[in-house]
Amino acid sequence: MKRIISLLLITITFHAPAQNNLNFVKSEMYKINQVFDSARYFGFDVNMRYKTDTVFGKFETDEIKGTYIINNKQLYYQLDDNTYMQNDSISIMVMPEDKQVIVSKTIISDYGNLFPVKNFTDSLLDSTAAYYSILTDSSGNFKTIRFEILNDSLPAPYTSLSVIYDKETYFMEKIILKSKLQSDDLMLIRPIKPYFQSTIEMNFTNYRAVNNAPEMDQAAYLFYNARVKKFSLAPKYEDYQLVLLGFEELNEDN
Repeated sequence: MKRIISLLLITITFHAPAQNNLNFVKSEMYKINQVFDSARYFGFDVNMRYKTDTVFGKFETDEIKGTYIINNKQLYYQLDDNTYMQNDSISIMVMPEDKQVIVSKTIISDYGNLFPVKNFTDSLLDSTAAYYSILTDSSGNFKTIRFEILNDSLPAPYTSLSVIYDKETYFMEKIILKSKLQSDDLMLIRPIKPYFQSTIEMNFTNYRAVNNAPEMDQAAYLFYNARVKKFSLAPKYEDYQLVLLGFEELNEDN
């Protein structure tokens, strides 16, 4: 399954007192997340690379390329072959490999949650900040916030998290997450679970204004007949299976 990437000038590193640095980092990460939450006709591309290595030299790599468009409550993204679109009332996921179009009442309300920085800031940072040294760097047009675990034995979600972003626009340039997990698969080799290091790198590129986005039009995927309370797929997907989630009130023949 597909899973889910430079700084060249002289880097200036400064270490503020722990609490002051934490407050500064929270403020910066809030501004980064706001880029997505307040976006209007805003597009960008993301290249995601995943790699692991283990104590036994077993390696795994993967790569996903994605395109995103955000406009208020409308969201579109394509990750490899899969397509997601939502408006203010429904979400649509097109999965060509399974020949399915999944329609749901569940929509994403906080676009910052599309990427791990938001969840780390809101849910994990306060409870795990003591486990990390927090470094802030500046190089050219970019800033870096880096969390490095103080000890591998600490119960922290990542061994390292780096966020590189434009110091003026707060557009993200890169996210690097490293974690050390125990592998159940390698239990077959040794009775003690070995740890493996996984790294996820996300490169953000091609930030742009989007003036016309037909891929965000619900009619590109399906139609709804209010009279008979029934969805029907657009001609492009007429050979797909339509899966409805949370629409119990609709015609059972959907």
